Amino acid sequence: MQVIVFASSKGGVGKTTSALSLASVLTHHGARTTLIDADPNAPLALWSSRFPDGVPHNLTVKTAFRTDVADVIDAASDPYVIVDLEGSRNDEVSVAIGRADLVLIPMKGNQLDADEAVNVIKVVRKQETIFRRKIPFRVFLSQTSPVIMDKGMRDICDQMRENSIPMLQNAIVERSAFKAPFRLGGTIYELTGREANNPEAAIANAETFAQEIRDILIGASMQSEVLHV
Repeated sequence: MQVIVFASSKGGVGKTTSALSLASVLTHHGARTTLIDADPNAPLALWSSRFPDGVPHNLTVKTAFRTDVADVIDAASDPYVIVDLEGSRNDEVSVAIGRADLVLIPMKGNQLDADEAVNVIKVVRKQETIFRRKIPFRVFLSQTSPVIMDKGMRDICDQMRENSIPMLQNAIVERSAFKAPFRLGGTIYELTGREANNPEAAIANAETFAQEIRDILIGASMQSEVLHV
């Protein structure tokens, strides 16, 4: 089981959208996935309720905002478990990060988001000390322009790399197709051009994003096996 946690200490950075996009790709390609909604606003639970015939058979959606998120993670049995954490700093966020095989930290590419990403990294480091294991993480850009990266964003990314903060090569860009499922139900794979502009581009973006994450998880798993030989 691979636990992928989306974490940010602030809201509005594309955390839930990115989590849903990843889950959509995995389930579309047949991977059994548990999607855990740990946000008190329940955006993923509301999304799942808009399926007329229920969510896909290989997707399980659970809520964890009225219970211990660690218990919900531990009870999952699917190969992939994706956790969308509350956009705040609290003990539940820290505990969930301690369960992660990979922590994904979104930011829009401004200094405020970069500072908040660093705060999440500090939580990751603390949980590494508590659990005495490495917890892989990546910062990634979300809700960015599909056309151009401005100078401020480039400078922030350069600062991250100069400070040895690992970043995903792929961003989740700003597209109407990523937002449409929250209004219509379903996933990006069912959208038509009437419902969202260029859903094919969103699918390509999400699949590239998901493939990079799978490559990281495979690499981390192989490294762990070597260390335990």
